[in-house]
Amino acid sequence: MADTDGMGVLAAQDNYDPGTGMAYPTAERRADMPSINWGHGFDNLAHMTWNGLTYPDRLMQGEEPSDTESMIPWATGTALSTIGSGAPFALRNAAGAAGGRLLQPTPPSAIRQASSVFDFNKPGDPQMWHRIANRKLDRPLDSIPVELSGEAPTPATVIDPATLEGKFLMPLPGDPTRRGTIINSIDDVPLSKPFQTQGGRSYIDDLQGFANADTAATTASRRVQRLQDMFGTDVVGSYLKMGPQSADFSSHTWSPLARMMPEAPMTRAARSDLNEAIRGEVGKFPGVGSPNLEQHLAASPDQYRKGFINAVEKQRGKIEGVPDVVAVRYAATDPALLNAPTNSSGLSMTTLTGKTSPSTHRDYPVHLEGEGSFGLGQMLPREVMFSDLAQYFNSRHPTAPDRWLRPMQLGPADHPYGQLATPKWVDATSKYQENAAKMGGAAALDKYLLDNFGWK
Repeated sequence: MADTDGMGVLAAQDNYDPGTGMAYPTAERRADMPSINWGHGFDNLAHMTWNGLTYPDRLMQGEEPSDTESMIPWATGTALSTIGSGAPFALRNAAGAAGGRLLQPTPPSAIRQASSVFDFNKPGDPQMWHRIANRKLDRPLDSIPVELSGEAPTPATVIDPATLEGKFLMPLPGDPTRRGTIINSIDDVPLSKPFQTQGGRSYIDDLQGFANADTAATTASRRVQRLQDMFGTDVVGSYLKMGPQSADFSSHTWSPLARMMPEAPMTRAARSDLNEAIRGEVGKFPGVGSPNLEQHLAASPDQYRKGFINAVEKQRGKIEGVPDVVAVRYAATDPALLNAPTNSSGLSMTTLTGKTSPSTHRDYPVHLEGEGSFGLGQMLPREVMFSDLAQYFNSRHPTAPDRWLRPMQLGPADHPYGQLATPKWVDATSKYQENAAKMGGAAALDKYLLDNFGWK
């Protein structure tokens, strides 16, 4: 059986990029990855509900799981264990050892490191190791000059957790880009044409819905409808932050970067060197001086554009005058999300209808329809906002929270994607917010994990 986790999550030997939140299989393993039925959910299983979550009857009654179910965080055998919000989880390891064993809790310090935008394992000031870059920053981000015009959308109405009680909260993964503002220049380099930002979280604030690619929108729409049927309640979509470099897969990085090239202070020789470096990364390339550069990138696949971005980023400090990719990412990032942990959520939400319509977003053509825009006034860690999913991922990858990031964005095939806002969730979330205001987010998260999960 291939070493995948059944949710499209790649194994530890795959190439995981914490900046983008993406994982890529090694060449040796591509042939060893079985296809995964993303849509089956619970469709072919008998169910029962326990503490607000749905599980197959036969597993709850002690029947042995199948090979594909042996890693599912349902109770197996006759013993049940309860942590946090009370969701049952598997008592045996991934190999299915007879009799099982209690999974190890994940240390809070590992959780903070895995989801933080700062790499605390690097020497010196963590602020200079922001994951918006693939290297140590050569200056503080807030020292980068950016000229903006226009205004961001009006922030969502702030609610308290009790307002959400009884509703099901579904993540809406998105890049951390701005919306509403126009980028005129970056790093004192004027853009050839001002760039209108259209992302990301504040799309919800502005249009009471969420923009997606075609396939993702279809998946999300069907998921909303299944969750509505399963739980018999409203499904509230909550923006979930992807990695700090995830905007590289939208026009918010490659387009402003292309628009910097005409005025970038590079000599002819420097431009030739940059072209050579880019061609070494992506192959055929029209040149940074081409008047059709942006159109060429727009017509190219994601990995080509990512290769272009990476090639330019690597020349910082090597080729004089080359545009700073980190400055471009910084300019395009929503200030409210710049330092927010990856997978955090809760600042912008909407009640999803399950319907779709065309969107006006240049990168994501389908609008997942919603009603209203509201939020909890801050981005909450995934362990607080989606506590059942955090426990689920711990049962699959105990003590390895870096392997929770990507599945949090895709959603599991064998577990409800989100969180039922039970009275216990309301109380625990409210207490976290109260503690965060008193002692700071890190200490409040440590206390939350100890009080609710028993993790320390």
